[in-house]
Amino acid sequence: LALGTYLIAHDENIMYMIDIHAANERINYEKYMKNLSIQQTYTTNMLFPLQFEYTHNEFLKLKDNIEFIKSLGFEIDEFGTNTYRVTSHPSWLKEGYEEESIKKIFELIIEISDKFDRVKFNEAAATRLACKMSVKANTNIGYLEQEELINNLFKCDFPYTCPHGRPTIIKYPIYELEKLFKRVNS
Repeated sequence: LALGTYLIAHDENIMYMIDIHAANERINYEKYMKNLSIQQTYTTNMLFPLQFEYTHNEFLKLKDNIEFIKSLGFEIDEFGTNTYRVTSHPSWLKEGYEEESIKKIFELIIEISDKFDRVKFNEAAATRLACKMSVKANTNIGYLEQEELINNLFKCDFPYTCPHGRPTIIKYPIYELEKLFKRVNS
């Protein structure tokens, strides 16, 4: 682990420098995209329902999209003036971040409610959730977490950039590294 931000790994020919946050974003993004696109949604009932209060306009935008919200796996009902109560959520929300995730999803629905497009919604929701739910830079992770991150990254359909387009991996040939240290002749 270098600078608490980068993971250095290698095989016999290549040294890999991996941006931990960007790699974790890619992994989470692909996970969220997969879960947002499946028809069958598993839900988790909440022991303590969450309440979200909105402006009247925001409340109405959510109301206009209530069937879509339910199709995502939310059990939601009106609970007083301009307030919704959520009693269950899709099981793919990151544990410990349910409230923040629900807020992000509802904010996005409010933002795009006038020109709603499911494909664009899935893309934007997956990107927002992936970013907020990923390991931050300068966070030390243990060896097992590092190994899991590398394995999961290389299982991704497109492991080389995060959803924002930043590189997750920089490859450097070991031969070029040895030339820099004058261990081989050019």
